Amino acid sequence: MFSLIVMAHRRFYRAFSPDQGCGLRARQESLREIKVSSRLGSKFSLGPILRSFLDGALGINPSQKGAGRSGPGSGFSLIELMVVLAVVSILLGVAVPAYQSLVDSTAVTTASNDLIAAINIARSEALKRDGIVSVQALDTTSKDFSDGYCVVLNSPGNCTGALRQFTVGSDEITLVISGGYSSVSFDGLGGLSGTSGAGRQFNLCRGNEDYRLIDIKLVGRPALTGLDACP
Repeated sequence: MFSLIVMAHRRFYRAFSPDQGCGLRARQESLREIKVSSRLGSKFSLGPILRSFLDGALGINPSQKGAGRSGPGSGFSLIELMVVLAVVSILLGVAVPAYQSLVDSTAVTTASNDLIAAINIARSEALKRDGIVSVQALDTTSKDFSDGYCVVLNSPGNCTGALRQFTVGSDEITLVISGGYSSVSFDGLGGLSGTSGAGRQFNLCRGNEDYRLIDIKLVGRPALTGLDACP
């Protein structure tokens, strides 16, 4: 950009200097080169691009701007650039935590819906087969269903020969049955089996922030409740 300006200045000086004795044709060629240099300088100027971005960020209507700032060579001040950076920083500071919260909430909702789907599948299979079908934790030591679980025939104590398998997909979520059980079974009528007439409750927690209670009544129907904090 600087070299183009210097070249244009030299051409202009040669064209109009009384000492050079150039003819009318030489002066016209010099003026043509000056115009080309000016057009190139305007074409590659970043001023209009940054000016358009700044106007959009600050909500400035181009028709309300002064004539001295609407030309192709108009620039931007350091204060205006700092304002734009401040606005962008505020937007990022608000958007990133909100997006992360949405992702975490979606993971909890998905895990709750998958567990309810597994319970309904087990009940349906028990009714169809007129036998015992269980929802079994993959890890029988930790008894945490967040490590994975499955729908199996009878009560084998593992996921060997499972009808369906499920994963939670989040290390921040814990999913356990109250009382330390590793499975829940349903009989041929679709109700709970082997619970001595009691219900079963699944506790789903994420970082002591999001809590879902899946309460399975004796008849086998699950009910989902959202609470404020994990127990």
